[in-house]
Amino acid sequence: MLKKAKFLSLGFLLAFATSAYASSGSISGSLPDEMNNKAAVEKEMSIKDQLKRQAEKQLKSEELKISNRIKLHSTEEMNAETLKKEGKVLSSPNEMPSIQASVTTASYNHNINWNVWGYGDIILGNGPSSGSSSSVPYGYYRHGATYDDYYGNFISAMPNKGVYRESKRFWETNYKEVVGYWVPDASLDQREKVISYLRQQMGEPYDWSSSKTNYDEWYCTKLPYVGYKIKASIDIDSNGGYWVTPDNIADDEQTYLFMRSEG
Repeated sequence: MLKKAKFLSLGFLLAFATSAYASSGSISGSLPDEMNNKAAVEKEMSIKDQLKRQAEKQLKSEELKISNRIKLHSTEEMNAETLKKEGKVLSSPNEMPSIQASVTTASYNHNINWNVWGYGDIILGNGPSSGSSSSVPYGYYRHGATYDDYYGNFISAMPNKGVYRESKRFWETNYKEVVGYWVPDASLDQREKVISYLRQQMGEPYDWSSSKTNYDEWYCTKLPYVGYKIKASIDIDSNGGYWVTPDNIADDEQTYLFMRSEG
């Protein structure tokens, strides 16, 4: 009986050792999987961290652009911004003069790189001629237009002309300061649709007193506003007021300055 008991005890110990070894082997066999999972998680976190840093860098770059734009503008713009904040901007259509008067021949000669312009880019101008004041009651910029890359010119609106086309030469000679803004949130397809829509308005009448929701009468910067609003679902009016002035487009968070030229 003693020998049998010893034999049974020895068998039990061997079985226990074998089980423990097998268990140990299964644990050690899972370690590579855990290490692989950990490496995958660390890689994913590294990629997310890089993307976050890139986003922060892009944000700082855009903030710098906005900061530079403010610094580049004249005292007249600063005064206009102050009036806006104090609520002294004219608000009745009957009180507001035309957003742009007829432009006379001026002596400016900008050297603009037109190669960087594309569908739907918006051009704004300050100071229509060397012999007239650059200040206007509705802000710093006094005129705007939208670039049609296919024809290589701009679609805008003027009193006594309605919706019509403006040449590059028009913008090179008639404004003391010329700037270009684009809408990066709009895809190329959306920008082309914006321009296609503006082409359909050619010959429509000019009316500065028309509201933003009236799609039968136009003024210069109402055209790109409506185009982006209905064709790209992007609102580029910074203050949501009755009008969409050139300054409203320049100040909007969804438009970005990419060019500036002073004649």
